[in-house]
Amino acid sequence: MLQRTNSAYSEHTIILIYLVYKTDFPTVNTLDMVFLMNETHVGNEEFICESVFYGGQHFPSIDLFIKAYRRGDIKKVKMNFPSPAPGETSMPSTMHLRGKTFPHNDQAGPKEYEPDGKRYRVKGQHIEYMEWSFNYRISTVSGPQVWDVRWSGQRIAYEISLQELAVFYAGDNPATFYTHLSDSAFGIGNRAYGLMPGVDCPEHATFLPVTFFDEGKSVTVANAFCVFEHNSGVPLRRHNSNLDFKNYGGLVDRVLVVRTIIVEYNYDYIFDMIFHQNGAIEVKTYATGYVMSHAFHEGDDRFGFKIANNIVGSIHHHLFNYKIDLDINGQANRYETLDLTLDKRKWPWYKSGQETFQQLSFSHTLKETELQAVYRYNFSTPKYHIVYNNQERNKFGAHRSYRMSVDGFSKVLFPDDSPMLSSRKWCKYQIAATHRKDEEESSSSIFSMFDGQSPHVDFDRFLQDNESLVDQVDLISSYGGLVDRVLVVRTIIVEFNYDYIFDIIFHQNGAVEIKTYASGFLMSHSFQNGDDKFGFRVAENIVGSIHHHLFHFKIDLDIKGQINRYETLDLALDERKWPWYKSGQETFQQLSFSHTLKETELQAVYRYNFSTPKYHIVYNNQERNKFGAHRSYRMSVDGFSKVLFPDDSPMLSSRKWCKYQIAATHRKDEEESSSSIFSMFDGQSPHVDFDRFLQDNESLVDQDLVFWVTVGVHHIPHTEDIPNTPTVGTQATISLMPYNYFPECPSVGSRDAVRADAIKDSVVFQDYNISLSSQCLPQTLNLTYLENDSSYLFP
Repeated sequence: MLQRTNSAYSEHTIILIYLVYKTDFPTVNTLDMVFLMNETHVGNEEFICESVFYGGQHFPSIDLFIKAYRRGDIKKVKMNFPSPAPGETSMPSTMHLRGKTFPHNDQAGPKEYEPDGKRYRVKGQHIEYMEWSFNYRISTVSGPQVWDVRWSGQRIAYEISLQELAVFYAGDNPATFYTHLSDSAFGIGNRAYGLMPGVDCPEHATFLPVTFFDEGKSVTVANAFCVFEHNSGVPLRRHNSNLDFKNYGGLVDRVLVVRTIIVEYNYDYIFDMIFHQNGAIEVKTYATGYVMSHAFHEGDDRFGFKIANNIVGSIHHHLFNYKIDLDINGQANRYETLDLTLDKRKWPWYKSGQETFQQLSFSHTLKETELQAVYRYNFSTPKYHIVYNNQERNKFGAHRSYRMSVDGFSKVLFPDDSPMLSSRKWCKYQIAATHRKDEEESSSSIFSMFDGQSPHVDFDRFLQDNESLVDQVDLISSYGGLVDRVLVVRTIIVEFNYDYIFDIIFHQNGAVEIKTYASGFLMSHSFQNGDDKFGFRVAENIVGSIHHHLFHFKIDLDIKGQINRYETLDLALDERKWPWYKSGQETFQQLSFSHTLKETELQAVYRYNFSTPKYHIVYNNQERNKFGAHRSYRMSVDGFSKVLFPDDSPMLSSRKWCKYQIAATHRKDEEESSSSIFSMFDGQSPHVDFDRFLQDNESLVDQDLVFWVTVGVHHIPHTEDIPNTPTVGTQATISLMPYNYFPECPSVGSRDAVRADAIKDSVVFQDYNISLSSQCLPQTLNLTYLENDSSYLFP
């Protein structure tokens, strides 16, 4: 395999040649040999071999390698061509069915269908759905885009487009050490192809081609996009009232999805643009495909785990950059943040006005210039990001705005002046806003892998003129597959005005997800002067008060028994000299990780810090896989939410679990729950004081462990919360995922998979004896049992 790069290292082009076995997919079947080629002069395309890496040994030239090999001075490596495990017919690196198969019966999984035909229209590159309309296209260089996005004829966004994919690998060998990718160098949009009906997109989807101009001619690629209406499986909003007026109201969250999948050699990136019926747009990304790997050597344990015999899967960081050009009620826009804080003052109704009281509030911060608008995420300073036209207000005087909410900010550990970022400076910022200019069309370029010394696009230059943003801002910022069919266990708790949806989701790869959503009716009161720090008006003389939803879960894991340990894998920068980098004279920074065992309960208290990313791992120390790694489960959380009250606030006295994003304790029967039915009333002397669970600071090493996880969402109500709150943007997720637990992904045994092999001009499919065509008509919804017995809805 051959790879060109040089962005972070010198003006000279570097070529890596590393050897692999010619198998179903080679990046997980590498040989232990790498050649590092360097250009003799800039741009002359003449190269010399600067390093040979063999068997964990470095040689400055081919001649020295050959001489050492002939003298027998080097440790020779013996490797065997990959072969199936005993009793199997396919290798672990393939996507053929193997292992213990399921389901046990020849039954097809559930499917979506359109009983009355398609409720959207596609005409050329124009799509209409409900009140939505927009145009789609794909850029050869940067990938999927939607343009002129309108709701009911009113433009919301001029452009939403992917700009760049970057991946930073690391390792103690030249192959992964020098693998720092900007995928636009290879083309992004031209790698969208081959969507498989029934797996990549539902069978009822509309599959669309794209046409590129490539090497002097037009090339049309079929099945590059798919468009489909989808039932998300979650109510968009709902409420069940069992008070004086017994009634139920709800709306199915049916959405339109525009999807493309970009195949960048080993990785497959799924990009969805999702259009909801409440006027919200979601942009989602997913990553699948094959990992980049290399032969394992001593020292690699800082850069990855063994995933196969003598093969290490290298640590890496995926980053996605989007350009979002909003036109909210016209092009003359403003960008501000609503900064959540604590209001501390005296109130006449609290202790006769003699003492101060703290409560949530917010303030408006207008971003007047480009440098003011640079945003680097800080968990401790929560805020809403708002874009609006200052001339457009609703009847209550609030700006008619759109809010941008992001789940997925990811910390880049390299310092700002790192050569790794020289042509990828957009990586430094979670959000940036600029005045729209034609010459600032894209944050990256097709040269960004190669022009680190003098980048064609330097994103910092977009900001350096520090232009005004007031009233003119545009926001920048073979085939094998398996359908992700899951089992969902759901309950919905109605707490007077709010409806909380709780899902426990079981995946075919051994992962479990816990998801929460909030809907229902707001708590509100009559609007008074001074209420603008605590909420917006949502109806005539009615204010929707700011509030904070928090959910606390107890997770009692027993990984290979009850004797468990908890550790974090702490991501950091490894900086040292390497013989293949500048002749070993200078240090180089790359990603790495270290293990931190949580030995006591107080050590295990976790308060989220964006700047110190880590994995949370639970395992039995006596149980290891054949490569020596602990057979573990990883806990990943999207939905940590900062509690702004200080630790000694009376607001938290009976809710001390709020202070911690994760806590771990030695399991005890008397520590059954983190709260009690009295917690609203016993703040002075709480029946359950969660801090007492931790104060004895018991050992967590080889104990029966319990994890206490807090997630939540801040809510500043707005007029779109009427009639009741949509679930979009309120979700929080706790994922429990196998981590070195299985020898490979257990879903390789799922018969829901599809395999397709190209044989000359035809394709051979394998559906593993589960029919791709249904024999039964879908069941129609029958509400008779509800009509005849109200207790199903209103007990």
